[in-house]
Amino acid sequence: MNSFSAFICFVSWALLFIYPVVQADNDPLLEKKIQQLIEKTGEDLNVGVYMQNLDTGKVKFASHHNRRFVPASTTKLFTSYASLENLGPEFQFKTIVSSDKKPNKNKVLDGNLYVKFSGDPSFSYKNLVGLIHNINISRIKGNLVIDDSLFDEHMTSPGGLTWDDVPFCFAAPNSAIVIDDNCSEAKMWPDKRNGNIANLNIENPHVLSIENAVDTVRPRRSECPYKSRYIGNNTYEVYGCMFNNIKKPVRLNFALPDNRLMAKGYFKKALKDVGVNLNGVIRFGKAKQSKILSIHKSPFLKDMLVPIMHHSMNTASASLFKYMGHKYTGEQGSDEAGENMMKNFLKNKGLDVRYARLKDGVGSSRYNMVTPKSLVDLLHVAYASKKVSKYFVESMPQYGEDSTLRYRNVAQKYNNYIYAKSGSFKNTSSLAGYYLNDKKNDRYAFSIMINNHSLGYQEVKELEDDILQLMLSN
Repeated sequence: MNSFSAFICFVSWALLFIYPVVQADNDPLLEKKIQQLIEKTGEDLNVGVYMQNLDTGKVKFASHHNRRFVPASTTKLFTSYASLENLGPEFQFKTIVSSDKKPNKNKVLDGNLYVKFSGDPSFSYKNLVGLIHNINISRIKGNLVIDDSLFDEHMTSPGGLTWDDVPFCFAAPNSAIVIDDNCSEAKMWPDKRNGNIANLNIENPHVLSIENAVDTVRPRRSECPYKSRYIGNNTYEVYGCMFNNIKKPVRLNFALPDNRLMAKGYFKKALKDVGVNLNGVIRFGKAKQSKILSIHKSPFLKDMLVPIMHHSMNTASASLFKYMGHKYTGEQGSDEAGENMMKNFLKNKGLDVRYARLKDGVGSSRYNMVTPKSLVDLLHVAYASKKVSKYFVESMPQYGEDSTLRYRNVAQKYNNYIYAKSGSFKNTSSLAGYYLNDKKNDRYAFSIMINNHSLGYQEVKELEDDILQLMLSN
């Protein structure tokens, strides 16, 4: 990561109390320019902005900084930092295989096989095959019992996704069972003959079903959309039309809402692939760990956070939030337990919990409410943490790199110093992060939040970039 480790400056905890500045002596010219940018959109936008110097504590710009906004995926900044502090940079999720007794010399297990999931967001079908292969058995006389009890049964955020979000992978279920992000892919391409149904290939037909009603048609001026809707049992209907001049297959990704049905499909295939006969059935229940046969460990948290933050992975962030809730309460992981954990965590870090209400750890919930200042306060505290600051900042994407910030841009001289997290869903957009120049007293934390707008996606993101550019250049 560039020269971050060379120039990072750890700020003492006392800085938050030496510089509790809320009022900002805004540069009138800068304030006028930002207001002109907002007015240029033609909307009376609800915008909050806050930028603070990390070295001196001086507030460079503040506008509606204590107004509450829906933060969208900038919520993940709270989850990321809290997980590093509470779980530790080298924390690993564990998926455990156990049994009533050990297999005999003929590789037969005379009892049940238990698999306990812990919400590992990195767990894949390949890992599942490896777990079963490692126990070196040929037959299970009893049942295969899947334990998903570490998390509660609520698999979407409170106040979260709507029915039209269901097909998309960002709406994949938040469960203790995570296999390949609880999402599956298909590819579709036009048939050679007009009027025929388009061709479709499902990557994992053992967990995903698609009823295809997409027609191949000649190109025309009007749009030719194809849409999908969920009809139950991890089955989707895809309908509409596709132009016959499309050369490459179109990738389609689908969430798998029925988490347990998905798990059964993967386990049946894994047993077959490894060559294990199951006399009993696959069912769900509590695991017994008297005889641990195999354990799969995830990568270290510090390494997992990079793809989580770079690609705004909802299922992974939900797992971290629920797992921290489980650890905090000693009970089943849930969004409610995660919310209680977060309140206590922020309070212990000296942050005012009145200005950050987090109902989930993802940003899907419309009930989440955060102020621009509370985001910057969090960034300030995380930057000051000698324990995790390096990992926290390095987990965040930079402007222009292959991530959710790939097409974001300010003046090139600033791009390489910006580490940030973006967020968006309908009528909501946000951006928060750091500008970490090599120069002393020229390092900042910032947040820009826009709610209740009707701008296009690209238009609102360009507005954020333009506001950030103005604050950095003035």
